[in-house]
Parts: sequence; structure tokens; C-alpha cells
Amino acid sequence: MKRRTQQSGMVAIFVVIFSTILVAIITVSFLRSMIQEEKQASNNNLSQSAYDSAVTGVEDGKRVIRAALQATGTAQQKAKNAIDNKSCSTIADAGIVAMGSETQIKSNGGVSLQNQAYTCVKITMNTNDVILNLTEGESVVVPLKAMSSFNTIDIQWMHRNNSDGGTAYIGGEATDLAAPTSGNYDKLPAKADWNIAAASLLRVQSILPTESSVSLNDLDSSVVTTNFLRPAAATSTAPPFNINLASMRATSTNTVTSLNAIACSTTKYKNGNYACNARLSKPDSAMVPSGSNVAYLRLTSLYRDTSVKITLAKDNSGSSTSIVQFDGVQPEIDSTGRADDVFRRVRSRVNVGFNGFTFPEYAVDISGNLCKNFYVTPDVADTIGESCTP
Repeated sequence: MKRRTQQSGMVAIFVVIFSTILVAIITVSFLRSMIQEEKQASNNNLSQSAYDSAVTGVEDGKRVIRAALQATGTAQQKAKNAIDNKSCSTIADAGIVAMGSETQIKSNGGVSLQNQAYTCVKITMNTNDVILNLTEGESVVVPLKAMSSFNTIDIQWMHRNNSDGGTAYIGGEATDLAAPTSGNYDKLPAKADWNIAAASLLRVQSILPTESSVSLNDLDSSVVTTNFLRPAAATSTAPPFNINLASMRATSTNTVTSLNAIACSTTKYKNGNYACNARLSKPDSAMVPSGSNVAYLRLTSLYRDTSVKITLAKDNSGSSTSIVQFDGVQPEIDSTGRADDVFRRVRSRVNVGFNGFTFPEYAVDISGNLCKNFYVTPDVADTIGESCTP
């Protein structure tokens, strides 16, 4: 009996030991999990704070651009020099904030809760392109002010990583880009029948005078066109669709254009590039001059939202093509923010050259029929009828 009691005691001791070890393992695992989650939450918080710091740098960058464009005298020259120097201390060099290796971000009480700052802000006034996110049915007017003369406008749209979203998909399991077509691209379907995987239809209106100034009468002799760019096919490779604007003038009979059937590239779309591409071109003798303030492009996205990229080029009789930069139309601000030892970088475009364009999209917006009577009478005492049948 004594031996059995000793054996039972040893079993109890082993059970207690293993139970203690098991509890210790569970406790350590739980603590480790809590520490990792707390660290992850702290990192996410610092990352967001660093991003906020970078955005603050972007906002201060806008102040520098405004000073360079609208200020006068010494303040304007100081802002321009700061931008041209391409230094990380652009904001301080422009006199927007105090000098220092970085700009601390503090609360109203003067306290920096997470040691936040933006460490580097650079501004590029002249860019190779203009990038837009277009809302369905709303128009955007783009000033075509360039650093040198140009005669080609390259328009690309449908980008899965921008406003087009990741749900749209060209090709693959999807049907045609813009079903139903049945080969008749001039016949537009109802919005409900527009394929959800299709790119948008773009309405592109251009005013491209060859002079630096223009009157209303001069517009009749300038290239004033409207082109509809309809995605019509999905192929692996789709070169730019070329549209010659040479004969499309307001005074000519060739002012009505049919819908242009654009082939869009599935390969470009899947690789994160713009799928659809159209190119408007003018002859060498009708180039838009550099610095023009009277050349514009009006873009309207139909059927869906879309992202658009516009580039300008100088094409010398097809022998050579060179990219022409926009002149202060959409500057880019590159800002790096910090929170403790976490850094975030933000690159943002500012639509500086788009200011001042307020125009109506339409005159009347109705849900039913519209009835309008028009009377011409030599006697102001005549009674105008009130009946109207749509």
C-alpha cells in the first residue's frame, strides 16, 4: 500500500508540472499576441500620422505655388526660386515656414504628440502629362498651355488602378468592351445596356488656334472640333487611334463627325496601364504655339467614371516625335512625412491651370416632357397663348 501511494503522488506531481507548463505556454502566447497586435496598431497609427504629415507638406506646397503665380515683387521671386532649386527645403526657402532641417507639425497648443514633421517637399511646375479622374456626365476643361509648340494631343483612358476601380475587367471572361454594338458604333445603347466591364465613351472638344490670341471671329478659322471616342473592341495590342484634325474647321462643311471606334488593349489594362488611346493631330503648318492661353480641351466621360491621361507632342511630318511639357497646368508636389521613425511619401497633382472655368453642363434638367411655345408678333398687346402640347 505504501508503494502505491508513492506512485500516485509522483503522477500527481507530473500532472501539476505539465499543467503549469501548459498554462505558461498559453500565457506567453497570449502575451506575445497582445504585444504584436499592440505593435501593429502602433505602426498603423504612426504610418497614418506620417501620411498626414506628408499631406501637410502638400498643402504648404500649394501655398508656395500660389505665391509663385499670384504674389508680387520679392515674395513671388522668392517662391519661384525655391521651386526652381528643387531642394527638400522648398517650403522654408519660399518663406512659408521657419528655416530648419524639417518642419515640425504641432497642435494649436504647440505640442507635437507623435513627433510629426515633413522632411522633404519638392515641386515640379512643368509636367509631361495631365492626369484626371472624370465623373460620369461632368465636363472638365484642360488648358493646353505648353512649354513649346505642339501639334499632337494624346488621350489615354481606362486605368484599373485609378478611378475606374478594380472591378472592371477588359477581355477575359467579360464580353465586348461596349456591348451591344452589332458593328454599328454610331448607335448608342441605353446606360443600362452598357457593359459593366466596358471603358467609358469620351466626348472630346478641342479649340486649337495657331495664334497666341484669338477673337470670336477668329474661331471660325481655327480648328474647333468635337470627337466621340467609343471603345469598340478588346485586343491584346491596340495602337493609338489617329484622328486628323486638318480639315475639321468651323467654317467648313466637315464639322460633323461620327463616333470613332477605338480598340482598347487588354494587355495594357492588366499590366496597370491605360487601355484605350486616341491621338488628335494637326499638320506641321498649324501648330499650337508655346504658352498659348487660348488653346483648350474639354473632356466629358459618358456611361461611367474614368481616369484620363493627356500628353502633348511635336510631330515633325511623322519623322520624329518629341514630348512637349505642360506649362504650369498641373504641377506635382512630392512630399515626405515622418512620425517618430516611420516615413510616408505622397506625390500629388494640383490643378492650378484649371481655375476660373465655371460653365453650365446644360440649360434644362427635366424628368418628363418639355413643351415650349415661341411667339413673334408686331403688337405687344397680343395675348400669348398658354396651351402647350408636347
